[in-house]
Amino acid sequence: MVDARKAHALHHDLRRNLLPWMIVPIVVAADVAILLDLESLTTPSLFGCAMALLALAVVTWVLRSRSGILAGWALTLGLTAIITASTLSFPSGVTMPFLVYPITVGAILLGSGAAILLAIVASAGLVGLHCGSPATSQCLPALSGHILALLSLAYLLRIAQRPERPLLTWAWEGYEQARRHLEQARDRQLDLKQALEDLALANSQTIRLNEMLKAAREAVDEARRAKEEFVAKVSHELRTPLNMIIGFSDMILETPHVYSRRLPPALLADVAAIRRNSQHLASLVDDVLDLAEADMGRTHLVPEWTSISEITAEATEAVAVLFEQKGLTLTVDVPPDLPPIYCDRTRIRQVMLNVLSNAGRFTTEGGARVEACLDGGFVRVTVSDTGPGINRDKLSRLFEPFQQEDPSVRRRYGGSGLGLAISKRFVEMHGGRIWLDSDIGAGTRVTFMLPVQRPIEEDTPQRWFSPHQEYTPRTRLSLAPELRPRPRIVVWERGAALSRLVERYIEGMEPLSATTPEEALEAVERNAAVGLLINATTVGEAAYDPAVVARMPLDVPVMTCWVPERRTTVAHRGAQDYLVKPIRRTDLLESIRATRPRPRTILLVDDDPEARQLYARMLASVEGSPTVLQATDGDAALTLLRERKPDLLLLDLVMPNRDGFKVLEAKDADPAICDIPVIIISAKDPQREPIISKALIISRCQGLSARDLMDSVQAVTGALRPRVGAPAESETLVASWASG
Repeated sequence: MVDARKAHALHHDLRRNLLPWMIVPIVVAADVAILLDLESLTTPSLFGCAMALLALAVVTWVLRSRSGILAGWALTLGLTAIITASTLSFPSGVTMPFLVYPITVGAILLGSGAAILLAIVASAGLVGLHCGSPATSQCLPALSGHILALLSLAYLLRIAQRPERPLLTWAWEGYEQARRHLEQARDRQLDLKQALEDLALANSQTIRLNEMLKAAREAVDEARRAKEEFVAKVSHELRTPLNMIIGFSDMILETPHVYSRRLPPALLADVAAIRRNSQHLASLVDDVLDLAEADMGRTHLVPEWTSISEITAEATEAVAVLFEQKGLTLTVDVPPDLPPIYCDRTRIRQVMLNVLSNAGRFTTEGGARVEACLDGGFVRVTVSDTGPGINRDKLSRLFEPFQQEDPSVRRRYGGSGLGLAISKRFVEMHGGRIWLDSDIGAGTRVTFMLPVQRPIEEDTPQRWFSPHQEYTPRTRLSLAPELRPRPRIVVWERGAALSRLVERYIEGMEPLSATTPEEALEAVERNAAVGLLINATTVGEAAYDPAVVARMPLDVPVMTCWVPERRTTVAHRGAQDYLVKPIRRTDLLESIRATRPRPRTILLVDDDPEARQLYARMLASVEGSPTVLQATDGDAALTLLRERKPDLLLLDLVMPNRDGFKVLEAKDADPAICDIPVIIISAKDPQREPIISKALIISRCQGLSARDLMDSVQAVTGALRPRVGAPAESETLVASWASG
């Protein structure tokens, strides 16, 4: 209903806009009638019709601004009346065909119903005017034909306009739907823009995280290489002397006659102790090597189909002596009909030996029990003992290397804390799992499960891809925007001097400011920064604290330099402030109030007369109306300083003859005028190109390798090219001034 009303209102607006075009033919017809009447001067009725048409056009135009419908009815009814009345003045019926015009105009402006009504009104008017005429019988056929033509025209217009309203309604609905879709598209476009911004931010963060991941991967690779070197060194450096110690101990204990006919029993006891501890050390070395190789993925399994009962029998036979010596029982409950498992027989036997050795070592009364059963697609093996038990809070850490319940365990029972860690690696390499269940005073139960079926050989990402599927490269360009996020560097300083230098001179680098060491370390970790830059001038002694470098969350370079703030820089040469041109009046007055409140005499030194005029105007508004002395060069300035001793000196640096730098040197050397405060007014920014840092220290929390050191040397020598000749005089003065 709302769309229909809107369509109807739109239809009326369109019809009202057509009204001026309907008036134009009427005005033209009236003009033509007036011209014809002026030529003939015999038909006064023609002139009357013309004037009536002009009056109707004026009335219609006036009514148009108030109501389009009222103007339409006035136009159509007026035309119908004028044309119908004109048929009496022109009995030949020459004006009757013109009744077609008001009917057609009514159909266009008011609708087909108005056209039918106008046709009926026109027909009734014609009949009424001509029914009493003596010539009615003669013109009756023509009159009937005109009336029939008018009614037929109205009917045809009615038929022609029947689909107009639905079409207009459909068009309006389509417009409304298009408008809604456009609004939705705009909303979606806004959402898409926000999504793209979020995606760009996420992509930038992903790139930074990838850089961190790359650095971490390189660190892992380096650690892996170091571990491999360690394993190789341990294998050679420890096993070789152990071989000599154990070999000679065996020789002395087993064939003592080779050395002497009779060796003292005390010596043999000592050698036996040496051999026993050497064998323990050799076993410990083997465990360490096994664990290291398992962590590096260098342990190769030799799987075969074997029976778990056979492995259990071999392991219990090997530890039977230990249990017998301590008076412990060892019970085995392994059904012989268990299915074979696909495993490395030697590694699983080592797991069984480690678990049984722990049970025999920590149990003093009772004994141990070995059970095996089929649990789904796994064979579950459980070794339980009646030992003292383990605190539940410490069970999870026992599978970590060199971990035992407490330090006293190693002293009382021995062991290295590697057996369970190695067993866990071997079981997991077979696709199984191992766990502990124990409590104080309730003994310990170790359970591990091994798959019966042949497990997946290698659990790598490659198993998710089919080797038979062809790789289809993408043929279109990516529509995602290519992002190259700027690397970030954290700047630790109290101020903004160093951050401004980074933004100005390092293109593509984003500085992040921090004022405390905690903020700096957090910013390095959170933003994946490529380095930490410390401004020792503003930070102070905290910049030299080695704990800051040691606490770095990432192994990024830490660079320390000395960049003074502008006020710190100018203070080194006796200047209280430094104003860079163009200078605003408020800045100049504020600097004067901060440097020398209510000065009586001010010396203005500048070689530019227009600049002196400008500053003199500014100084005229200084509180107390001070006397302004002017000098055009350095010599005149020193003369006025010594003669008049002003309260404040406004000094330009770049002047002929003696420049501002030399004026400052001479002023500082003269005790009579050295205490006069100075405000520098110059177009030279002291932080644009001067030498502002005497040194740069680069450090790293994990130190610099030989490659890092040489890369740093190459980068520094490439950035700091040798300077040929002595620096310019002004540059030397700026350098000495900035660095003190």
